[in-house]
Amino acid sequence: MIQYKILMKKILIPSALLLLISVTSFSQQKSDLDEAQLNQGFPVEIDFIKDQINLKNVTQSILDTQIDSLQVKFGGFTQGVNDGYWIALLNNEKLLKFSTLSPSDIQTRNLIDTLTLEYDNSSKKISVFIKYEKGSDKVRYRWLDGNISSKVMIVRKNEKAVELGEKMPNFQVTSLNGNTISIDDFKGKYLVINWWVTSCGPCIGEMPGLNELFEKYQSDDRIEFLAIAWDSVDKVNKFLTRRAFNYYQSIGATEVATILGESFPKHIIVNPDGLVSFYKEGGNTKIHTVIEEHLSKELN
Repeated sequence: MIQYKILMKKILIPSALLLLISVTSFSQQKSDLDEAQLNQGFPVEIDFIKDQINLKNVTQSILDTQIDSLQVKFGGFTQGVNDGYWIALLNNEKLLKFSTLSPSDIQTRNLIDTLTLEYDNSSKKISVFIKYEKGSDKVRYRWLDGNISSKVMIVRKNEKAVELGEKMPNFQVTSLNGNTISIDDFKGKYLVINWWVTSCGPCIGEMPGLNELFEKYQSDDRIEFLAIAWDSVDKVNKFLTRRAFNYYQSIGATEVATILGESFPKHIIVNPDGLVSFYKEGGNTKIHTVIEEHLSKELN
């Protein structure tokens, strides 16, 4: 879901502005969508992602948020023989979130969907309804807050299941060979978790550094490294034939996505008492150094 060290300033929307936002029932406004021009090319701020996940024929548009500091860009691409779409959230041209998605209508390759982007360590979120017909040079959209639509993007606080200093929720994942693993199985050790997906460019960008971290600490009996992919076993196995990712690999189902959220990558350290002592999200090629600094303090 990338953002290679993302420092997000707190976003405040004055109450006076909120009072001026004209909102109506979205069910009554499906035909009253804003439009954005779709052009060829990829935003220069996130051009590095294109090569990491091999995107071709990239297009882009700018969705008007009416908030000066926040920008949202949307477009399409081809990846091999498949068509797809991407969406990115930026703060003053610094990337906060990047996600790829498949057409909602596989037959026509059209996209008609509501997209939600979480950011700032999943503490905030925005939602947008997008309607795009394959081959058109226009994207139609409207900002959402639940079932309410608005011409102004609305930033909402996001309730999180994982909080620093709190007990890590227990859940189960499945290893690539079919074994069931519980988070509580690791109590008494430091558990370093990576939440990722095979289509996430920033996730891929972090992997060389994460492999270095694993190599340095793999013989330390106090630490375990667990990667949880929100993907199929087949996709992860195929991915690992092309790229090395040395964490112990597992698959997370819908229950896990409910707890960890649908944005990637995320890094969590659970201490021996089962408490969350470290939480970072968003791509950062130097994240392994941040994790190592935290581990070093904990271990000493």
